[in-house]
Amino acid sequence: MSRTADSLTIFTMIYGKYAARMLTVMALIGVGLTVLSGCHAKSHHYVFKSKSGHEVPRIVSTVPAATQILLQLRAGRSLVAVSTYDKPLLAGRWRKLPVIGNYLRLNTELMTELHPSRLILQIDPALIPADIRSLCHRLDCRIIDIKLNSVADLEHTTLRLGAAAGCVGRARLAVVKLAREIRVITRQAARVPIVPVIYCLSTNPLRIVGGKNFMDDELRLAGGRNVGRQLGDGFPKITHAELLRLNAKKILVWHPESVFHHAYRWLQRRYGGRVCRIAWPDADLLTLSVVHKIRRINLLIHAPATDRAGAESAPALHQERKRRPA
Repeated sequence: MSRTADSLTIFTMIYGKYAARMLTVMALIGVGLTVLSGCHAKSHHYVFKSKSGHEVPRIVSTVPAATQILLQLRAGRSLVAVSTYDKPLLAGRWRKLPVIGNYLRLNTELMTELHPSRLILQIDPALIPADIRSLCHRLDCRIIDIKLNSVADLEHTTLRLGAAAGCVGRARLAVVKLAREIRVITRQAARVPIVPVIYCLSTNPLRIVGGKNFMDDELRLAGGRNVGRQLGDGFPKITHAELLRLNAKKILVWHPESVFHHAYRWLQRRYGGRVCRIAWPDADLLTLSVVHKIRRINLLIHAPATDRAGAESAPALHQERKRRPA
């Protein structure tokens, strides 16, 4: 018995040191596996897959036009948050999407919670705030800075958004359809007289559509000549005296808010039937519905100046389109 005890004592003295080391190594391996499995679970916590097994990107859009294009591409399931300016334009379940802020001020806590894989901005890449870049780097979120300054930009931007949302095929079909429809309306516009047009966007200050922007393109494609180009590019501020001096046969007035009603009535008293009211809320957005919008503008600017019913026809068309099933 004493011999057995002595043997155990000797064994412990010789191998005890190594056994302790082995236990330590095994414990470290166990901790490492736990950490790795936790990291693995965390990295896949934000990966969502469709019924076909493909990964669904998680997109935060700070650009209302981009949000609408994604919905038009039937890629709304990729949206996890939208901008402050999106809410009035969304309907149904899309109105329940979280609001992330805007392209200059994001809700960083919500961004971290949502852990998106794409962030859509419309800003010069050199002007993207450093804190947004840092946040996206930390979240492994790719920044997609789009460009929608002209109708010509719509094709490239649609393809980029389609790639970001994993629906490249639908984006290509949409671009082909858009190009075909623009060729058609271009031929149609060439057959009708060109109408001098002013397009008013706001009253305080009085702001109109100038040159070198997508709304100027829409007026041209609708068969109008934007006399606002005389006062500069973009969306210049003008005085009422300058507005009166512009020789326009039609004045388009966009006033989605009630504060514009007073100015609209003033313009009607001054210009009568030449004033046409634009009531659709997405007038200042460039999306895949641009051709439909151009056709509505065409109806407005080519309606007889005394035809009040014709001047109000666009809102009716918009209501009809809204009732149409998606």
